[in-house]
Amino acid sequence: MTFTSRVAFLAVLLTSWSTFALEDGDEYAVRDFVRSIYESRKVDIERRIRVGRLIGLRAPASAASWDEYYSHRTHHFSGEVFVDTFSGQVTGTIRADLRVTGKDHKRLYFIVFLPVLSVKDVDGNELKFALDNTQGMKLIRVEFDQPLADGQELSLVFDVSGIPDCSSASSPFDIAICGFHQDVAYMDMMFFLPTSVSQDYATFDIELTVPSGFTVGSTGRTVEVVPDDAGHERHHLVQDWPSDARSLCMGQYDTSAVPYEDRQIKLFTVRGGTASPLAPETLLDIRNILDFYSTAYGSFLFP
Repeated sequence: MTFTSRVAFLAVLLTSWSTFALEDGDEYAVRDFVRSIYESRKVDIERRIRVGRLIGLRAPASAASWDEYYSHRTHHFSGEVFVDTFSGQVTGTIRADLRVTGKDHKRLYFIVFLPVLSVKDVDGNELKFALDNTQGMKLIRVEFDQPLADGQELSLVFDVSGIPDCSSASSPFDIAICGFHQDVAYMDMMFFLPTSVSQDYATFDIELTVPSGFTVGSTGRTVEVVPDDAGHERHHLVQDWPSDARSLCMGQYDTSAVPYEDRQIKLFTVRGGTASPLAPETLLDIRNILDFYSTAYGSFLFP
């Protein structure tokens, strides 16, 4: 059985394009996965908070040493990303606009899952950086010559490139949060966005280049698709409401949809895969799940 026929990749998209994935799915697996993904997001957030607390517990006794891991929050990401869906190679130049929290910090720490090639300021000046693993978690430490002021606005540009490790063992998550194949790929954007330990409620504006003919879904909106002469398309993705949830999928999909309030729930299934016949019932299940969680916890985050 081929990969394409064996894997059913489902992307649930409101106008927000909130992304889900499923492997080897039958009807019950589809339902269980869609229900569990909401809980897993909550668990993921809680786990990242625990990781942050663990860093504090493991840090030296000095309060200043503990504080420096929580010394900033990014409020906007922008840049360009190229994804080779066949090899899994991801290359990007990402600008992080952040605000310093606390005073006299000379180091900032970032979670980045891809190799970092360089870190620069907005004027193109190289900054000193290093991989920091002293707290049991891989972080990128960026060094500054002068102390940063509390509340200071700062923009850093990261060049990243590599093949993400999609195994669940590579991150503080219980599920694989990326996957690549010639005709389909999905990933959490934390693989190429330099995020802070203290969690970033940020917006983004990303130019994503993928093979021509691919549909792209993300936790933002696709505002423009521009082809080039090399067999690729550049998808302009914008998420202009702050969130800590940033993910995307891309592939050759069949698309179906049902209305939801003033929006649509869109579901993408791999073209020619086994999940397409399940789409109508799955969409109704998803709408019921969104109704349930909206009643319990408030309106669905994404517009």
